[in-house]
Amino acid sequence: MNNRTGAIESVAGNSNFAVNSALSFGYRWFDPERWGHWSFDLDFFGSYMGVGVSGFGMSDHENLGFLGMRGRVGYRVWHDRLEPFIGMIGGSVLANTASGGVDHGAVWGYWFSPTGGVRYYIPNTRWSISLDGFFRFIGGVNGLSGPGVTINEAPHAGLGGRWLYEPVGIVALGYRF
Repeated sequence: MNNRTGAIESVAGNSNFAVNSALSFGYRWFDPERWGHWSFDLDFFGSYMGVGVSGFGMSDHENLGFLGMRGRVGYRVWHDRLEPFIGMIGGSVLANTASGGVDHGAVWGYWFSPTGGVRYYIPNTRWSISLDGFFRFIGGVNGLSGPGVTINEAPHAGLGGRWLYEPVGIVALGYRF
């Protein structure tokens, strides 16, 4: 049963998670003589998140492409091998969705998020591994609409706003040139 219209429809699936791929390229400042154990980094960040669900003649999908910049501040501890960090990330998003076989179109918007995590530097190598988590707030994707449905029609800040949001966890390998 469709809760919005009250009509009885074919069964459709629901996806509660998605795979998110990301690529970043930037610069990290770490000068123990000048800043001690503090490090700073700034990078360009691009990622793609896609979800598709099909069942009983129905198909839903959500495709989001994110481009932005990320800035973080870290503090190296434990023989300069472990680095907890915090920062901010944000930029533009291209969104495309479909539900019930109806394409809602594609539209640009914006996104931002606080970020935090920890990086481990592998001894005697140029490699590091990090765990990074952030909570994306996605707004401004007006225009995604279909019969009787408009997604994120009037986004505004605050708990009562109509933000799309997504929690993201990333495991990353890093290489220092």
